[in-house]
Amino acid sequence: MIERHLKKGSVFISNGNSSVYLVNGIIDSWPEMFAEVPTPIIVKATLLPFRNVIISDELGSSFPIRFGRNVKMELKNIYLTAKAQRDYY
Repeated sequence: MIERHLKKGSVFISNGNSSVYLVNGIIDSWPEMFAEVPTPIIVKATLLPFRNVIISDELGSSFPIRFGRNVKMELKNIYLTAKAQRDYY
């Protein structure tokens, strides 16, 4: 899931284990690809480690699902906890 977009990349949270990743696109940024879609967004994407960053092949697809307040707050808390502990990739 994409929780938010930052200048350095987009914050992805893994559905399986709640790992947090800062991901960059190869050509376009994730905000450019999903400009009209509000976050959080469920996406299917391939993440690839490249040097000291994580990139994506940009062949991601989104799913038309809207989230309620509780899910949004939970995702935000996962991100803020990882940020405070510097526990993101």
